[in-house]
Amino acid sequence: MNFPIRERLIADAAVFAVVGSRVYLDNLAQECTTPAISILLVSDAPQPMLSGQEAATNEQWQVDCWAPVYADAHALAGNVTTAMQGNGNGFTSVRTGRSVAHETDTGLYRVTLEFSLWL
Repeated sequence: MNFPIRERLIADAAVFAVVGSRVYLDNLAQECTTPAISILLVSDAPQPMLSGQEAATNEQWQVDCWAPVYADAHALAGNVTTAMQGNGNGFTSVRTGRSVAHETDTGLYRVTLEFSLWL
């Protein structure tokens, strides 16, 4: 299954230079090389018109930028934010949130970005 958000991230030169095709749906692959990105569809809300037809869909996505070094996770998140700005790949996106965590079980840093996508 193709996901336009994954396609946009892989197509961006700055993101691809760091993670290549390591953009995973839901979770990182076990034993994957990092830095890497995981994407998760949080919600999908159709936006109906008064006629009852669906005019557009608003999807909420979580994009996690993983790296073993704090600065690298933040740099990757900056590249992702830039790649997601504006229109392209059939959607418009707006960043709606950001948080940072250190996963003690893996030793990885994670910058979580939240995006609202209009399709």
